Amino acid sequence: MRFLAGLLFFLLAACGSATPEGSADGKSIVRLADADARGLDPHIISDIASVRIASDQFEGLTRFDINGAAEAGLAEKWDISANGLTWTFRLRGGLRFSDGIPITADVFAKALTRIRDEATASPHVALFSSIDKIEARGERDVIVQLVQPFPQLPDLLAHQALAALPFHRIEKLGEKWTSDRPLVTSGAYRLTDWKLAQAIALEANPRWHGGAPATPKI
Repeated sequence: MRFLAGLLFFLLAACGSATPEGSADGKSIVRLADADARGLDPHIISDIASVRIASDQFEGLTRFDINGAAEAGLAEKWDISANGLTWTFRLRGGLRFSDGIPITADVFAKALTRIRDEATASPHVALFSSIDKIEARGERDVIVQLVQPFPQLPDLLAHQALAALPFHRIEKLGEKWTSDRPLVTSGAYRLTDWKLAQAIALEANPRWHGGAPATPKI
């Protein structure tokens, strides 16, 4: 029940982020929010305003389509073992973060480790209790070992907390990694400016695997 409640919250936030509140010039989405974002670190945030921004910027092995169904994200395909406990995700070729650094399989293993580290104080630990461990096999294969069969795994892996984060920046800057401008991201957009309690500006990630989004600015 806790997983379903958490996933429903994320689904509503993610789907909501796809709907523009208005467009000032046809080249930008203007989105209205009733509260300022509380942060930019997907492992820590849980409020709707922050989750919407994270879903614009960070992509995981899977993602939600416009209808709220899980689809391939950074992974191009996956296979499931006969007992349902081992899922092998194959990353798309040539993936890069917005700063040009390659996105490799080990970032997903690092993500789960960081979420479960008490020092992170992530509110998402219980949400991923169905996962035993995540391992990298080479640069493109991500192995997810489950505690028990869990058919909803593609939906779970679309959660922003298990998206590809720039650990090359996190390991260098620690908690200050979110102060990069533009922010180093793996999704369609990257944050370029944040004026507290006023506005947040996102621009297209020039290295996103999906190409240039139809709307270059949010």
